[in-house]
Amino acid sequence: MYRLLQNNNNMEGDEAVRIDQSNATANEAEGAESSSNSALDAFEKKYAHMETQYARAQEQLAYYKKENKAQVLLKRETKKELQEALRQKDVQIKEKERKLQELHLFLERHEKKVKKYINKKKIEVSTLNNEIKEKDQTINIQAIEINIKSEDIEKANEKIHAFQQQIDGKDCNLVELEEETTKQKEKISELEENVRQLEFEKVTLENDLKTFENSKKSKRRVRWYQCVMFPRRRQRQRNTSDEGSSSQH
Repeated sequence: MYRLLQNNNNMEGDEAVRIDQSNATANEAEGAESSSNSALDAFEKKYAHMETQYARAQEQLAYYKKENKAQVLLKRETKKELQEALRQKDVQIKEKERKLQELHLFLERHEKKVKKYINKKKIEVSTLNNEIKEKDQTINIQAIEINIKSEDIEKANEKIHAFQQQIDGKDCNLVELEEETTKQKEKISELEENVRQLEFEKVTLENDLKTFENSKKSKRRVRWYQCVMFPRRRQRQRNTSDEGSSSQH
């Protein structure tokens, strides 16, 4: 650019010289001194013009150098910023991958624990169901026994009634009647004792039935997790139920 400005200045200077020469030729009649002064003035003008053009070229060159340096520095700074941003992004990605891996491992461990816990609870629920079935069978058996005892009591009452009718229908003397009455009373006493024994057994079986039914209801009301969370309470209830059954028997 400097050479281009210099060439332009040279061309302009040459043009000025030609003009001055033509003017000098036209004014040769005025004398050699006047011609010499005109040439000197033209050269000074040319020199001043060239200095002005040179100063402008120097200013433009300095501006372009400064601008080019700023662009280079900006590119370097931008490149560094981009590299730092990419490095930070890689760090963030690696950190996220690490956290995801930790979360995946945590979920795997938690899933194993949950499966183990569920299997344990299934076993406990199955055990409770088996116990309830056994209690149901025991209750059914005792209900059948109560029905049998009730039938025995009814039969005994029928026998007592029959003996009383026989006593009322006998037509004999007083001694025989008293003896017969005494015998019948003894038989009646025996039958009444049997009836009382049967009634006692009936009451006992009914109490056992109520105990088993209450135990069954309480077990059904207890959630499976309550059995796990309160094993001591469950053991105390079982011990109390067993002690009640043994004392009634």
